[in-house]
Amino acid sequence: MHCYEATHDQMPPAAVTDAQGHPLYSWRVLILPYIDEEELYKQFHLDEPWNSPHNLTLFEKMPKTYKSSFWSGDEPGMTRFQVIVGPGTAFERDGMDLVDLAKGGWKTILIVQSDTPVPWTKPEELTYDPNHPLPALMLQSKPVRFLGRELWRKHGYLVSFVDAEVKFIRDKTPESTIRSLITRGGNSTIDIAGLE
Repeated sequence: MHCYEATHDQMPPAAVTDAQGHPLYSWRVLILPYIDEEELYKQFHLDEPWNSPHNLTLFEKMPKTYKSSFWSGDEPGMTRFQVIVGPGTAFERDGMDLVDLAKGGWKTILIVQSDTPVPWTKPEELTYDPNHPLPALMLQSKPVRFLGRELWRKHGYLVSFVDAEVKFIRDKTPESTIRSLITRGGNSTIDIAGLE
């Protein structure tokens, strides 16, 4: 996303839309050239929606970047990495750049691991409303086999902040802290190191 912003002087929109404002496909398609997937990007018909007959043929070519390392049971082409849209979020509106986001605090959540997988090309993101419950963030875990033993990972989810730092957020993190991290501003006093 930072490379996209450096090239276009703004962050990618959560959803690419047509001239009438109808959503076509996700930011995950838009940043393909910046995650070494330019050839895949060139195969998309960018004037068609994610589920057009042609674009659906690319659905199962999801880059490994979008595959969750914590959850292996998802169907091919499904991802748990989403952005959060809504009042005060990093994706409150299109056209924001890193300067806009930095004014609100570098520790604003940019990308989060959600509880529910979505088609990676579909413009479907998590919606935040300060007056409603938090969106479904991934709180599940799965066992890992190590030296013949079954070990359980901690409950929680991965987030990437505006400054590109990635952290694992424990499920015991207070809701007020999560809300502060979702919205720009108000997160400068949070001890990020204490969240893992």
